[in-house]
Amino acid sequence: MAITDNAIVVETIPSDGETWSVSAYSADLSGCEELKAAVAGHVHYVMKVWMNSASSISLNIGAGETGGAVTTTYIGPIVFTAAGPNYSLDFTAPSALPLKGMKLPAGTSLTVDATGAGPTALYIEGKTCKVPPF
Repeated sequence: MAITDNAIVVETIPSDGETWSVSAYSADLSGCEELKAAVAGHVHYVMKVWMNSASSISLNIGAGETGGAVTTTYIGPIVFTAAGPNYSLDFTAPSALPLKGMKLPAGTSLTVDATGAGPTALYIEGKTCKVPPF
């Protein structure tokens, strides 16, 4: 059986930039939702992700939106059942410097999409940095 490579890029996060967090809830992510808007000339780095759903759905987290779906999936599909569970990813662990994060393409939004309706909670921490040269 074939394996799909989501082509995730994890690298050292530049020291300059703005840290942020997103705490979001939706009863229906099936239409694709923007979690962090694109910023021209900047890159989003995702440091931590926590997600929960109480429905039998799958989530994809990635960059951009095309036709009501995540353009490029970096995490997923993550499969949930009506019983949960919670999932968490921490790209910064262990907490040694330099910090690492999942890098999105420059000028691209962070998005999430689901295979159907269902109560879903997300918490994401990240940092947005200028594209070099600074």
